[in-house]
Amino acid sequence: MLAIDSETWIRNNFAAGVNPPFSFNYVGQSSSELSYQWEFSSTETDLDAQRMFFTFVHTDPSTHLQITTECLLNHEYDAVEWVCYFKNCGNEDTPLIENIQAADCLLARQETGQFILHHALGSNAMRIDFAPDEETLEAGTLITLETVGGRSSDSAALPFFNLEAVGEGGIMIAVGWSGQWAASFSLETPETVRFRAGMELTRFVLHAGEQVRTPRILIMPWTGPDSLRGHNLFRQLLLHYYVPQREGEPVTLPLAFSGCPGQKPGEEANNYTEESQIEWADVFVPYGFEYHWIDAGWFKGRWPNGVGSWFIRDDGFLRQLARRPRGVNQPNPSTFLFRFNPSKFLETFG
Repeated sequence: MLAIDSETWIRNNFAAGVNPPFSFNYVGQSSSELSYQWEFSSTETDLDAQRMFFTFVHTDPSTHLQITTECLLNHEYDAVEWVCYFKNCGNEDTPLIENIQAADCLLARQETGQFILHHALGSNAMRIDFAPDEETLEAGTLITLETVGGRSSDSAALPFFNLEAVGEGGIMIAVGWSGQWAASFSLETPETVRFRAGMELTRFVLHAGEQVRTPRILIMPWTGPDSLRGHNLFRQLLLHYYVPQREGEPVTLPLAFSGCPGQKPGEEANNYTEESQIEWADVFVPYGFEYHWIDAGWFKGRWPNGVGSWFIRDDGFLRQLARRPRGVNQPNPSTFLFRFNPSKFLETFG
């Protein structure tokens, strides 16, 4: 759907004196007011016959904040991926950095027409989990999608979208972030949509030498009258270039078991003990299960009040999980899997 090919789009959007396809607030100003004052450099490399790798560097000469964007162009699917790194290259704290949008750009169609945003619900442990949904973009209306609870697909939305330009094609979009994200779509003109996405909230300073990164953004244009063509092409892109491979084939996810005798819905791992997990392993391992999964609640405070704790419950695991259940593949420690929320921390724990 891009009115121009992806390589031209990259070169037009990453250049000296041009607002890049990301944004933030700095020194109390929008980055759109600052980009013309910053130093800019770039490099590009051919990775193989199908892919080019670009590096774009924006540097503030006064505060020494440096933003490095790594951008990958896939010619086979005309797809563009980028991620930004914010680094303090100075000797003092940076001014306040706020509202970083890993993507803030216009997506254009060739002629005036209708835009439909196709997306999917997230999971809330309901029958409608991951159900498809769609919304028509109207002038003056902002469509906002975001997850909840610090998990990338919780409740409201998956971080994958298909922005259809009815009659022309569309653009598949992915936000690569395993924590809290937000995305918005608004009709800027009859031919263009403003797309923004990133971490839901950002407000911090960087100490000297510190660096942070944004979510990773992936866009892939497609053409044709059927929105499912975009979905299917995007699946092919992910299978060919992103899904982990082993000996030329997609890696099969391991078979895992979790639970304990007498467990009730909603208890998670709150009542797991070393004894119950050994008993459960004796039941499931003979059937070929590869991973022993201990879910939320193994930590002090239990689920949900102890979320963020990395201390093991001594009322259930006196030996601090040092002893592994019988039957689990002893030489390979990766067969023990724990649920841990590094991006979520409740005030009740602390």
